[in-house]
This record gives sequence, C-alpha cells and structure tokens, in this order.
Amino acid sequence: MASKPLLLVKFAIMKAKKERWGKGLSQSFSFIHAADLHLDTPFTGMGSLPQKLRERVLHSTFVAYENLIQLCIERNVDFLLLAGDIYDASDRSLRAQIYFREGLEKLARHGIQVYLVHGNHDPLDRKELSLSLPVNTHVFPPGQVASYGYERDGKELARIYGVSYPRSQVKESYLPAFKREEGDFFAIGLLHTNVDGNSAHDNYA
Repeated sequence: MASKPLLLVKFAIMKAKKERWGKGLSQSFSFIHAADLHLDTPFTGMGSLPQKLRERVLHSTFVAYENLIQLCIERNVDFLLLAGDIYDASDRSLRAQIYFREGLEKLARHGIQVYLVHGNHDPLDRKELSLSLPVNTHVFPPGQVASYGYERDGKELARIYGVSYPRSQVKESYLPAFKREEGDFFAIGLLHTNVDGNSAHDNYA
C-alpha cells in the first residue's frame, strides 16, 4: 500500500470560538494559516539522486499544496491565510501559477475564502504574465497595510490586515502600520517576516 504524501508546508489550524473570546465574537469560525509554499522550487544540487527520486522532489511543493487544499476542505474551514512566498521566485512559472489557481478554484467551489500576501521571494514588483485569480481570493496590495473583512450571514466575524512585499529587499518593519479598527470582530494580522531578526534567514521586514 502506497503511503500518503506528507504535508510539507508550514501550517496551523485555528478555531475562534465564541465561548473563548466572549461576547465580541458573535459566531465561531475556523481557518488555516500557511506560508512558504515555494511552488516550483528548482531544488538544485540533486545531480547524484536517482531520476525517479529527483522527479518526486521537484514535484513535492505541488503535492504539499494539493494536501493543504484538501485539508482545508476536509476540515471545512471558513478561510485560508497564506503568509507569503507562494512562489519560489518573482518570475513565477506558468506551471506554478496554473497549479495555484486550480487549488483556489477548488476552495471556491466549497465556499472557502483565501487571503494572501506576497513575500520576499515573490514580491509584487514584476510585470510578468500573471493569471487572474478566482473571486474567493483576496490579495493584499504592496507596501501599505490594507484590510479585508470576513462575513457570514451579513455579520463581519473577522477582519484580516496584511501587506505584500513591493520588492524582495524590505528592511523596514511593517508592524507599526498594523492598526486595529473599531468593531466587534476578530482581528488577524498577516505578514511575511523574519521574526526577531533570525540570523539564519535573510534580513527582511
């Protein structure tokens, strides 16, 4: 029996419950947060690997993404948050864009919303061909914090704040620009960042 592929992307499942957050939250809802999909990563330095294994590694980011989409559907979450580096490079491949859009369309058929920011690997500073995304997908603009509300039955349950990278090199912190607006909703901040200036990673945001 073939083993089920592992979900390789970093993710977390959250459920905001009315009982925990008090009267300010009128209804419970759930979402999945993931980051660093790096679709179509080239994975250099694999010359010594057998051909079949090399092909599996090269396709692994797409398998992980497919597993993430399936997990959202199985858990029946309200929305998916993607915190940057969806693609491995700013000149994202057409194959990666098609795979990504197909996953979003599958979520749309199940009524699942998607909110995403672009990170340092896939900043919004290029003019390359970019496929249109389905209506359930909300992309945060570059360089300036914006917000989208998540509603159910006409009631705003959550407001997501986020900002995409305008370029790969962003040294200033975007955190001071995140300001919670007044309202009875659950506030979520979405940012691709190097927490605490970890020296093991590039210095960004």
